[in-house]
Amino acid sequence: MSASDDSPTHAIRRQYRSKIGGIAKLPELEMRTASLRETLVGLPPEIGICWLDQLVRGAIWGRSPNLDLVLALAYGLAEESIEGGTDYSEAIDEWRSLALQHELETVAFLFRDLPAHQTLPDESELPEIDLPIERNEITVGKRRMIAKTGDRDYIDRFVFDRHPLVIENLLDNPKLDQSDVLRIVTRRPTRPELLYRVARHGTWFGRKSVRKGLAHNPYTPTGLGLKLLPTLGIDILRKIQYGSDLHPALIDAADHLVTLREKRTAPWEV
Repeated sequence: MSASDDSPTHAIRRQYRSKIGGIAKLPELEMRTASLRETLVGLPPEIGICWLDQLVRGAIWGRSPNLDLVLALAYGLAEESIEGGTDYSEAIDEWRSLALQHELETVAFLFRDLPAHQTLPDESELPEIDLPIERNEITVGKRRMIAKTGDRDYIDRFVFDRHPLVIENLLDNPKLDQSDVLRIVTRRPTRPELLYRVARHGTWFGRKSVRKGLAHNPYTPTGLGLKLLPTLGIDILRKIQYGSDLHPALIDAADHLVTLREKRTAPWEV
């Protein structure tokens, strides 16, 4: 082994490659998310932010397992953004500070929690869904029950339900398909709490078309959209660059990631 192979940098690289490779082999998104979170939180913040930078660069370059881990990262950051107060919170604060301090644009946008570019006025409500005449007075509780197991007629109606708990149960309906979920995430206007339910559902969050629908919707909280960007692929990022109805922060972040790819700034692995 040469002196350079035994250097601290090489040791960090070996640890990085070994860890991300092992996490990427876990079979479920939730498992990868939990393992990645535990690993990152256990690192010194200065190393953790370097790992994050490399994960994003690798994903933009289309490298595996970076793609799988950036998806897990986005899922975990979305959870923290939506629920807050997790063990992730302190680490995220430290990474945000380091990203700003060192002008790490590659990851700084991941920690921004900005509101949606377009919102409904507070006093406005989404319309009630139409149900078969004998069920027009159905309660939210019964709608939730039906949403989880109902047939196609109910699915076609419940994708437009305005209650988040109904949407949450609908997402578990085995008869639901991707086109139904796309109707939820591309609906305009809509409420953030409805979109958050999709973002917290591992199965549907794992579908690129669903994440694309969320990112392209100006009613999606911008902080959530920013976290999705590295998971979308370069072609979708190029489209977001020119999204005239999207938040400027989303457009700027997409532009930065596209520039990284076009300048061939491949990851150098910490």
